[in-house]
Amino acid sequence: MTRRAYRLVAAALIAALAAILAAPAAVSAGGNISPRGLLETYYSYINSRNYAVAYNQWSNPPQTYESFVAGYADTVRVDAYFGGFQSGGAGALVGAVPGLLIGYRADGSVAAFDGCYELAYTGSASGIGQWAITGADFAQLPIVPSPEMIAPYLAANCYPHVTFEGLYVDVQQLLVAYYNAINRRDFTTAYSLWTNPPQTYESFAGGFADTTEAVLFYGHYQWSGQTNALEAGRIPAVVFGYRTDGSLGVYRGCFRVNFNPLVPQRWSILGANLALVAYTGIPDAASLQQALGVSCY
Repeated sequence: MTRRAYRLVAAALIAALAAILAAPAAVSAGGNISPRGLLETYYSYINSRNYAVAYNQWSNPPQTYESFVAGYADTVRVDAYFGGFQSGGAGALVGAVPGLLIGYRADGSVAAFDGCYELAYTGSASGIGQWAITGADFAQLPIVPSPEMIAPYLAANCYPHVTFEGLYVDVQQLLVAYYNAINRRDFTTAYSLWTNPPQTYESFAGGFADTTEAVLFYGHYQWSGQTNALEAGRIPAVVFGYRTDGSLGVYRGCFRVNFNPLVPQRWSILGANLALVAYTGIPDAASLQQALGVSCY
């Protein structure tokens, strides 16, 4: 998948890391923290000058720890805003989160940057240790957005989402669009992506009342084997549901999809058989990838 070339901008805003040996040991808060929660926590550490912990949330750092700290020398604080996690590819436990960063400097100046953080699920720790920052792609904006202008930046697509003609790049982007809408609380759009919704809109939207963020991982598309069938195929998926009480629900199964060349973007959700999976600890990466590789037929 293509995306804007990686570049570091405003060292005071884009964290970079260095040789791990140059930094203190990683620290992880307990509990379940979503990708968006990780990044919000990351900037809370930066704003409190707890650079050691912030630094260690990166993987394969492009800067030294000393350079990382020095980059914030003239920074008073960074106001950071983030959208929901966007899956990075079939069978992969990686993705990106769109964000807007507004940096306030000691000289009174203010600068804003928008772009995406790239993250990888580790499955090897609790709290913020569940996720690692693997990259960043931000560019400075010509203006500093006002509060009412922030939302569109958080709804940006970090990966190619639709073609020039407005069609999904691949069928899995239907599911990406679905969870993007859910994460920005646009339940009307999410609901419209069903061929025949199995419940009323009110029940559908109410089902996400206690969900703070939904994280989708998806597998490869599996054709039904029948031409012009109502069910064109299925897509294996694992979905993390982060709840307001701090708990995490892990669901896995398959989405059934319909193809119709006469409707916008051509694909829609026909059904799903996602089931809640009981985990006694943090879901490990190996079991998640195994779930993404199952046969849906």
